[in-house]
Amino acid sequence: GRHLDTLLLASLYGYCKVNRLQQITFREIIAHYKRQAHAKQEVFRTVVLKQTDPGLVTQTTGDIIGFYNAVYVPVMKGYLLTTVQQQQAAAAAGQTNSGSSTGAAAARSGRQHSGDLSISVNDSGAQRTGSE
Repeated sequence: GRHLDTLLLASLYGYCKVNRLQQITFREIIAHYKRQAHAKQEVFRTVVLKQTDPGLVTQTTGDIIGFYNAVYVPVMKGYLLTTVQQQQAAAAAGQTNSGSSTGAAAARSGRQHSGDLSISVNDSGAQRTGSE
């Protein structure tokens, strides 16, 4: 199976991606995780990518970025995008109701998130964990 920390790290990065927090990289998230007393390298280096259904025998492993792109994003992308769109709609409605001039800006920012938003990790070496 997968370690709960793997799912938490992927979720944290997914949250950062859909909320456009570009300054937070997977490398930075991993670096902070490594500082934890309970940190284990297999959480981000040897992640199950594919396993059989009966018996859950591991067929393929990879690093956390491979897991994020191949397993996590296809399953969670719709949820992450829907969640951020709901947050933005609620913020825009609250700001518009209060008469704030920033309501229009919040509504405009809500249009930045569309169904075609890429939340995958790119393959630039800056975010790979293999050299750590």
